[in-house]
Amino acid sequence: MELVAAVSRGLIALVFLASAASKLRPGDHREFRGSVRRTGLVPARAVLPVAVLVVALEAAVVPMVLVPGTASLGAALAALLLVGFVGVIVVSVRTGRAVECRCFGAGATLGAQHVARNAFLLLACLGATQAPPPFTAGAAPQLACGFVVAGLLALAVTRLDDVLDLVRHPTVLRES
Repeated sequence: MELVAAVSRGLIALVFLASAASKLRPGDHREFRGSVRRTGLVPARAVLPVAVLVVALEAAVVPMVLVPGTASLGAALAALLLVGFVGVIVVSVRTGRAVECRCFGAGATLGAQHVARNAFLLLACLGATQAPPPFTAGAAPQLACGFVVAGLLALAVTRLDDVLDLVRHPTVLRES
């Protein structure tokens, strides 16, 4: 279970760090607020506070999920956010609103791929609640390996829209 917990916690921390960081630059935050507005789920006067709250909660997940004493609470917060994001995605798709995913900067229109990504991350939240045994020097290689795997998974998760765009538009690859 040490490896599952390490991979899961590392993955959640890296994904939520990338998500929060991608919304902090003024132009990117403006774009994120625009996507919040376009969902139609937030009154105009509440768009800025909701956008700020989302970024703050995403940023709060990072240290919480990495510290053993708060890892389960951090995983629960991450899961709560992910369930909320899935709800927004489903409502946006069902109402026909074209809302861009601003999770990691510029993104694709919200759709099934974002629900699938969040479902995968919800599984990681479950893995992050596994309590690893007390750290020992012998566990260091396994934990290091876990964080490498988490980094690779986080890269795949955060670049999902780019990969899918390349698959959908292969001519871009041929023109280069």
